[in-house]
This record gives sequence, C-alpha cells and structure tokens, in this order.
Amino acid sequence: MKKTSKPSVTVIVPAYNAAAHIEPCLQSILSNNDHPMEVLVINDGSTDATKKVVSDLAKTDTRLRLINQRNRGVSAARNRGIHLIKTDYFMFVDSDDVIHRDSISLHVATALQTNADIVCSKYNKTQLVPTKPEAGVRTVDSSDATKSLLYDKFIKSVPTAKLYKTSIFKSLEFDTSLQVGEDTEYVFRCLMASKRVALLDAELYLYIQRPGSAMQRPFTKQRFDSYRSAQKMYDTKRLTSSIKQAAKVKLFTEAFSIATLLHASGKTQKYPSIRRQCTSTITKLSRDVLLDQQANFGQRLYAFMASISVPLAIRVSSIRRKVLESRKPHRAKARKKTRALIKYYANDNLGDDLFVDILAKRYTNEMTIVKKYGTRYEPKRANIHIYSNKFVIMFHKIIGKLLGVADVTVLRQAKKHDLLIYIGGSIFIQNTDERAWKKHLRFYRQLKLPFYVVGANIGPYHSARFLDEVRETLARAKDVCLRDRASYELVKDITNTRLATDIAYVLEKKRYQRKKTNLAVVSVIDCSERFDRATAQAYQQNIIALTKKLLDEKYKVVYMSFCKNEGDERAIDDILDMMSSAVRSRIRVHAYDGNLDESLRLLSSAKVVVGTRFHAIILGMVFGCKVIPLAYSDKTTNILQDIGFSAPVYDIRSEEPINVSQLDIASLPIMNITAQKKLAAEQFQELDKVLVRRRTL
Repeated sequence: MKKTSKPSVTVIVPAYNAAAHIEPCLQSILSNNDHPMEVLVINDGSTDATKKVVSDLAKTDTRLRLINQRNRGVSAARNRGIHLIKTDYFMFVDSDDVIHRDSISLHVATALQTNADIVCSKYNKTQLVPTKPEAGVRTVDSSDATKSLLYDKFIKSVPTAKLYKTSIFKSLEFDTSLQVGEDTEYVFRCLMASKRVALLDAELYLYIQRPGSAMQRPFTKQRFDSYRSAQKMYDTKRLTSSIKQAAKVKLFTEAFSIATLLHASGKTQKYPSIRRQCTSTITKLSRDVLLDQQANFGQRLYAFMASISVPLAIRVSSIRRKVLESRKPHRAKARKKTRALIKYYANDNLGDDLFVDILAKRYTNEMTIVKKYGTRYEPKRANIHIYSNKFVIMFHKIIGKLLGVADVTVLRQAKKHDLLIYIGGSIFIQNTDERAWKKHLRFYRQLKLPFYVVGANIGPYHSARFLDEVRETLARAKDVCLRDRASYELVKDITNTRLATDIAYVLEKKRYQRKKTNLAVVSVIDCSERFDRATAQAYQQNIIALTKKLLDEKYKVVYMSFCKNEGDERAIDDILDMMSSAVRSRIRVHAYDGNLDESLRLLSSAKVVVGTRFHAIILGMVFGCKVIPLAYSDKTTNILQDIGFSAPVYDIRSEEPINVSQLDIASLPIMNITAQKKLAAEQFQELDKVLVRRRTL
C-alpha cells in the first residue's frame, strides 16, 4: 500500500459460504474512497462460490485481497486478518452486512479529532440512513466504556461498527475456544486496553441477523460459551470495584439466560452440570444485581425473584419466553405500521392531555398511553389504546420503589412498541428530592426503545449535575425538540436537539370555536406549595383585584381549574372564600374533568383570558382572546419573550400588587399566531418521517 498523508485502514471480512450476499457487502466497503484502504476477505473454507465471487471482484479493485484457509471458525478468520494488518487502523465487517459510504472517513476523522484508541458508532437493523452533517461525538475513558459494554448500554458487544488503532490492539486476538460470546470478550479486552473511547452519534452499519445465528438457535452445549465468556471477564485480574460489579451483572445475566433457555427447551436433565453451575451463580449474585441501580429493570426484577426462589424466577422467565415466541409470527403479520408508546404527565392536566389528543389526531398509527389510576381523561380516537390494569400498575409501582426506577409499567409496555414519544412541557425539572429526579432520568437508561422528546423545556433546576444528567439523557434520544430558547441554549451543541415553540399552537380551533361572548376566563393555580405564604397571599389579592376589574367592565367571569390534582380547585375555593357573597355570586367555576372538548369550547367563547396556567395563556392566543399572563415560572416569561408577546406580563413571584386602574383591557392586542402555528408544527418534523399522517385533522 502506498504511503500517503492520510491514515490508512484495513477492513477485515470473515466469510463462510457467503456467495449469496458478500458482493453488496464488499461494494459498500469499497465505496469508501477517502482513505488508503485494504479489504481482507478471509475465506474460511467456504464450499459455495464465495471464492469466485470475491476473486472476480478483486480483479476490478486492487484494494480487495482474498485469503483462503481451511474452515476454522469466525474467530480464527478474524485473527488471520489481524496478523496481516499493515495500516494505522482496522475495522471488522461481517460478510452479510453493509456499511455507509462515509463510514471510514467519519470514523477516522473522529479518531483524529479526539485522539481516541477506539471509535464506536451506531448500527441499524432496517436500513442505512443519511448521516447528519455534523454527527455528534463524545468521549469516555476506559472504565466508563467497559462498564457500558457490561451493562449493555451505549457500547454494544459486537466488534463491528468500531474503528481500532492498530498500534494498541494488533496484539489482541479473539478467543478461538469460544463459539458464542467471543465478540463480547474481545471488545472487553480492547476497551480495557484503551485510554480513550469516542462515541460517534451516527448509524453507519446495517446489521442483518439471519436465521440460524448462534444466539437465535435453541440451546446447544456451545451456547454455554457465553457464560464462559462472562466468567472470563469477571475473573480478569486488577478490575476496579465498579467494573467488577458490572461484570457481576453480566455474569448473572448470562447464567440466568442459559438457565431459562435450558428450562424452556426441556433440556435441564440433559445438562445437569450446566444447570447447577448457572443456578449457583444466580444464587450467589442475585443480591448484588438487585441492589445495583446501573442494572436494567429486567435484570433487577429477576434478581429480586431469584433472591426469593431461583427455580421460580427461571420458571417465570421461561414461560414469558415461550409466550413471546408464540406471538412472533402473529405479531409480524399483523403489525403493518409503527406502534408508538406515549409517555406524558398523566394527572388530568388539561395541557398535557391536550398534547396526547393532538398526537392522536395527527397520526393514524396505533398508540398506547398508561392511564394513572383515578384519572379521568380518555382519548376519543380509536387509534389510542389505554393501558389501565390498576393491579398491574400498582404492583409495578411497588417494584419501582424497591428498585429505584420510575414508570415501570411504561418500561414493560415498551416491549410491545416500536418507539416512545415523551411529550410534555416541564418534564425535566429538578425536584428537591434528589432520588425522585434520578429515578426519572434513570428511566431512559433502562429503556430499550428509540425515543423522541417533543415540546419540552428544561428546568427549573439548581445544580450543574442535574443539567449534565439531562444532557446525557437527551443525547440518547432519536430527536429532541424544545419549546423555548433558554432551554435550547443549554443543549444546542447536542446534534439531535432542535428549537420550535409550544405544541398547543397547532390546535385546529375550528372544531371547538363558539360564538364570542362577553366572557373572561381566569385560570388559577395553588401557590401554597410553590411559594412562601407572602407570595401566595399577594397572588390571591391580585386575582381578586383583576376579577373586580373584569366585573366592573361587565364581563362574565369564570374561574377555571386546569388540574384538580395540583390544587387548582382548592385555590379557587380559597379565593372565593375571601370575597363578599355579592361578588362571589357573580363568578362561575369550571373544573377540567378530562372532557377536553367542553373546556376548549369554553375558552373559545371567551374574549379575555387571565392566565396563570401556561396553557391558558397559549390557548387564549389560539382562540383569539385578549390575554393577561400571570407568570409563575421562567418557562412562561421565556416563551412569551421568544414569540415577541407585546402586552404586559405580570410575574407573580415579585409579590407586587397589579395596578388594575392602569390596565386598559380594551386596548390589549390580539396576538397573530400564524408564525407560531407554523413553527409549532416543526415539533413533529422527525415523527412525521416515521409515523403516518392523517389526511385531515
């Protein structure tokens, strides 16, 4: 290979009876033209036309080299390729997979930019997708990378979709005594030998798992090699305590998986020594796995069951496996569209329920929400399914408390869906209870599903550590669209984040519009839990002053509760108790009870909206009302500033009385939201690519 200034790369392709699919694989590799490259195809004793297909292609491209050997297995074939490396970097590609035309250039550029020993990218199981103009990159040290592999998080156990620095890893080989699990063990040793690992946020590898793969076949004695692989990693000398703990979880998982497979295939009696060894390991490690918050929900749940009874845990897992296997053909035939699971604030909050309603009206795909016990909102669209088994939800809540994991029911439902949509406004808030927000963010580490964040803002928060956790969570998402610039500025360097505005602006008002009357809707919140007593009392006095102003100007006043469970109705009662009976008798109360249509029709008929609830303000604009915002958090002031809201905004945190004598309601502008409506539709930009739009909303 000629010396050039650009780093050179070797691509190692082990091949056995690959004639039917190796040509597209090699063509995809050879389409990478930016770096000096050698492609080594190790023909592992193929009995079909693999040798001829590769030889013919090699005649047209000198970068391709065929090496023939007797059949010794994929690990020996890869090792043969490693011995022949003469380049700066190397990669592995399996003979039935394909890579992106920019794969090598992006991997090498990342390695040079970060000085990483290994660069890990993502793979896709359905199609190669266009790369982002600037794929996001982050680096981790050897310890974090190794733990990620063992916990099965952002670094996967396959040796493919990775670039290795030859000077560091040429001496490392695959363990040819392992027929299953050899990939994980090799990657483990590479990560342990590295100093820095770069994570490239780009799907550059199309992985095709064909029928008959070692991990898909029924149990054979070779399947026990995955346990031996995990045991070998666990027994590695000089592991730090945190890596040792991660290795425990990996070993427990392999032991439990093999024990389950033995039971499900009825081969427990055929392999008694394997059964005893796995059972012993499960018993020994279950408590450590149960207490490890880095382990995923399934691992900890089975560890919990195993700590009570190992045979029971294996039996339950075996039954579950059989049920899932029996459903596979039916599921593959019936599922024609992507199924989406919706995660949202299920607490009878008008704004959040409206988000779900907008999703249901926008798409025809089947969607599922988990209904919180006691809530009343139920979407009317047939494509929305409601999971509401209160006994299961209650059981999951107990398990979640024991394991320190939020939304366990949603995690379990995720297995039946293709993606998750997390839709809502203030969904990344730092609670005073540190355990609560950690549980909330831990949810996404447990989630084995692509997820989209739609319509959110970040905060309030008060620690850099919380923001770092949120940033790490958002980096895992397929797409994140925020609704205010202040939040966006915190994460704009993460390549999958975008900025739009609040989702509610896309609401089609014609369906709800009623004739305007001389009506003023006043949304009220409970300040007693949010602020000190002085601020809460100042807020109550301002509501009373505005109410009297509206009544004096001949408006009919309706106090509106947007969320009973957050104290809106209680706050209304407290304010009414402070008024004279004469004033109180002139005020009507409307409490949102899950009936969106009724509440939206009421808002549409108003001429004035006094909004403390954020979505009272937004919906007031949507329905062409004069709006008087009472801001209780930065999210309100930030978004109103973003959209250029020109009328007065009163911040209730200031405790200052509103000078209602200077408030000229008649001169308040009616906001033109045409631009906001268009911008809000961009919240769904990426979902529109994977879900099916309705022809009419």
